[in-house]
Amino acid sequence: MTDEIEQREEVPKSRKRTGKNQPVQDSKWRQQKLAAYRPVFNATSVFPWTTILGAIFLGIGILLFVTNLNAKEIVIDYTNCRNPNGSDVNEFIESNDGAFISLIERTEHEGETTLNCQFRINLTEDYFGNVKIYYGLRNFYQNTRGYVKSRSDIQLAAASPSDLLNTGDCGSDDSKDTIERDGENKTLVIAPCGKIAFSMFNDTFKLTYKDIIEVPLTTRGMVHETDMAKKFKNPPLPAGSSNLCDAFANTTKPKSWPAPICEIFSKSEAGQGFANKDFQVWMEPAALPHFRKIYRLLDREADIFSKGLPKGEYTLTITYNYPVEPGELNINKTFIIAIETWAGPKNLFLPIAYIIVGGVHLFISAALFGLYIRMRYKSD
Repeated sequence: MTDEIEQREEVPKSRKRTGKNQPVQDSKWRQQKLAAYRPVFNATSVFPWTTILGAIFLGIGILLFVTNLNAKEIVIDYTNCRNPNGSDVNEFIESNDGAFISLIERTEHEGETTLNCQFRINLTEDYFGNVKIYYGLRNFYQNTRGYVKSRSDIQLAAASPSDLLNTGDCGSDDSKDTIERDGENKTLVIAPCGKIAFSMFNDTFKLTYKDIIEVPLTTRGMVHETDMAKKFKNPPLPAGSSNLCDAFANTTKPKSWPAPICEIFSKSEAGQGFANKDFQVWMEPAALPHFRKIYRLLDREADIFSKGLPKGEYTLTITYNYPVEPGELNINKTFIIAIETWAGPKNLFLPIAYIIVGGVHLFISAALFGLYIRMRYKSD
């Protein structure tokens, strides 16, 4: 009995809580009693909103539709100007928009065959304004993850010779190549590396007015100079050198290119090396499989083209360099002459979408108004 008493005395006693009890915080914020707006949806409350939204969408749609009428464009599909079997064609072949393939010529220079396609284009109206020349591709997927990722932004904005050797996410197969140089095999970094650069579009176009006057085209305003100057820079030249190829001496060309980047753009007005505007435009991947990219703008400094392209007959000469073989992918190539407005190129999808959405809202408004009138007379 005494042992049990001793064990009880050894148990420590807990301290009693002292102080005042905290009262419950009874406030509107803590008890979720704040004033709130609880809308009651009925015919009279919804009718004004559907009417206002319908009028806004319909007005925007009509404005875009009227503006779109001022946009002009002519699209020439020249995919099949080369026969699948590679044979010459010397007969007229009717194409889209009244254009004709007049002649397909094959010329050989330094062992390489060049294919020239000629189209007759008849402009039935004046294309006055800022004329833009595009090339378009259909069923060409630039938006796949592996394709978009296969590039090196550090290499393209080469601030130093070491940056030029940075292959980034190009991958082992698309970043280095073994070539014979100075009598021995060397493994060199590819510049530019990656799948986007390997598949660069390289068809060229020449437009002639009445078979006599070559239409002047320019690259001025083709790209955003400030943005592109940060993303694309040629590597610094070695001391005492003025040849850009010396800066690319420790690299090799992409496998599908006929020459290194310092040589392939050496005579192009669009710039040389990474500063070439055609290269910069191609290196910006398109989001959709059907896309167009800017090729040139009409140079309106010439007197005859100061207002734009006058109506009449034009000859389009295409140097067919970019291979598009018939197959499952069914890739199509197009040449586009376009006059754009503030709303962009000719495209009726957006105005029609706005008009349909605005019409649906106004239809709902009319239904709600009729329901309101009916219920009111019924209650009376």
